[in-house]
Amino acid sequence: MSKINAHILKQGTLSPKESVILRHLCEGYMRKEIAFRVCRTPSTVDKQIESIMEKLDCHCAAQVVATAVAAGLVEITISHEHSLFIKMVCVLLMINITSSHLDLRRAPRSARPLRSMRTSARVVRTVRQS
Repeated sequence: MSKINAHILKQGTLSPKESVILRHLCEGYMRKEIAFRVCRTPSTVDKQIESIMEKLDCHCAAQVVATAVAAGLVEITISHEHSLFIKMVCVLLMINITSSHLDLRRAPRSARPLRSMRTSARVVRTVRQS
């Protein structure tokens, strides 16, 4: 799984509160999630996003993120949190697959009992006489 992390490099013309909102926008959160995270009402967050759009001369949230990254206001990094876990699972699966080719167990016994030597000799003789 990947997680997007955004770091504000410089505020530019944005206020400190707007830069926090911009960071959350760049991390991919929706407006209601941002409002919950910064303990504000969704309408306040909407007004702050509109203010950010006016200051950066943008028309949508995706354009705000692209403009902020291009202007050097925000640095976005993607971290892979579970990459070590995924690698270990893959290694264990490969070990399981390769060990299944090495049959270290005894062969299972058949459901029928084996024929005795005498019975098998008679079968061979009857086949030759025909």
